[in-house]
Amino acid sequence: MRQRLLALTTLVATLVLAGGVAVAGVGGFDVGRFVEEALRSKSMRLYGLNGPLPRSSTRSITAEEANADPRRLATLARSLEARVVTHGVGPAVLDMSALWPSDRDPKWLITCNESGTTDPGLVRVNIATGAVETILTGTTACDPAHRTPWGTILFAEEAGGGPNGGRIYELIDPLNTTNVTLDRTTGTFSGGTGASNFAIRTAIGRLSYEGFAIYPNGVVYFGDEQRPLNGVTGGAYYKFIPATLRDPDAGPIAELADSPLAAGSVYGLRLGRRSGAPTTARAPRTGWVAGSRSRRPPIRTCAPRRRRCG
Repeated sequence: MRQRLLALTTLVATLVLAGGVAVAGVGGFDVGRFVEEALRSKSMRLYGLNGPLPRSSTRSITAEEANADPRRLATLARSLEARVVTHGVGPAVLDMSALWPSDRDPKWLITCNESGTTDPGLVRVNIATGAVETILTGTTACDPAHRTPWGTILFAEEAGGGPNGGRIYELIDPLNTTNVTLDRTTGTFSGGTGASNFAIRTAIGRLSYEGFAIYPNGVVYFGDEQRPLNGVTGGAYYKFIPATLRDPDAGPIAELADSPLAAGSVYGLRLGRRSGAPTTARAPRTGWVAGSRSRRPPIRTCAPRRRRCG
């Protein structure tokens, strides 16, 4: 299904890029409507579904109804079925999950719990049984969790910028890592089983991490979930480029030291000119702004209106 979705996305992008100027001349091109029509007409061939939902759901249920049957929280397209993996036994603020060991045949969910340092921060959920085990305690506001192409788990905190802001962590061997404790002040892991299976990726910096796109060569795109306030710019989009790009065809790593995230540079996206005129007085050019090469860059200073970060 992932390959089919990628094929459809590529088709849309190709049509827009190749025909963007031409279709704009005849009244514009609605990408959203194009995707909706493709989903309706090709659901079975592309996704094995009888069709999408005819409209967005407007239904609302009570907490009691949701607790009685969590499946009622989702309105499913025809031919889709859902089952509850776990309910009432895990932490209360589960957020993003990474499928492990693969998307095609997942056995576990490696999931962030967006809560405080005394609660489980990263947990392991057995998809077959619903059993939940704590991997790590000590994070604050753990939000994104993704499996990397080199066989590790990348997870991070949505906890602001600055010297005490959100960090990004990497975990190897998540099935054999249990009840480890993180000290956020010292940045050390201890106790439990597998404390040495973690690393803090200081080269990427601190901010309110909301998600990442991880490429096989080690390049990572990520965003900062900071709202603009009182004229101060909000979060920006960033990319991390490893000091040494990874071979995309290489297999899983055996040591955290082999991860492409161990060292590299951060860049912030700055949006600027359009049709020859600057969109803002402070953003004269569009492009990626080179970041600091320090080990703990305060990357929020890489906001699009700035010239550099760090």
